[in-house]
Amino acid sequence: MVMILSNIKNKSILTAIKHATQKCYGDLHYPVYIKLDRKLTGMTHGLYERKSVHDYERLPTGISPKDRKIIEGKYNGYFHYISLSVDALNGNTDSIDQESSYWEYKNIYTEEDINEHPSLCWLTTVLTHELQHAWQADDVHLGYRVKSNDMPLVEGMDKQWRRNLYEYDAEVGATKIRKFYITLMKENIEESDGR
Repeated sequence: MVMILSNIKNKSILTAIKHATQKCYGDLHYPVYIKLDRKLTGMTHGLYERKSVHDYERLPTGISPKDRKIIEGKYNGYFHYISLSVDALNGNTDSIDQESSYWEYKNIYTEEDINEHPSLCWLTTVLTHELQHAWQADDVHLGYRVKSNDMPLVEGMDKQWRRNLYEYDAEVGATKIRKFYITLMKENIEESDGR
């Protein structure tokens, strides 16, 4: 079971992320830290890095001293660090519209999801892509799911993802899992909202 830490304050969103991530990426070895970042704007959707708690004098919000001890003891100090844009998650219309055309939502999500849950579509899209990068960098996996350099297009995937194998592999893996991930997110949010 993967340890998930975050600075996300919305409990129902964080719980939904944890639930969907456990189901879809539960085989990740290192903990995952998800940060909502105000510095990411425009077309910078999300970023992935593998970090160490030893890189910090002061830990990021959401990683407690107790978490640090667990990460140091069990994971040699390493964790996956994912930054996501606050503007897009909060429903910034310009950003959502840019994201929708960039990620080709119409090939991934239902019309209802796009119209009623645009921020959730964005979150699922970017987070699954960055989680695939975490999967690639995880010591247990350390590699690509796609073993071919010819990089054929996959339905719902823009040709721009073929610029290198690292990005292509992350997008292929994410494209295959997105519909299931957003379904898990919506179910969990509905349950926590008491619907």
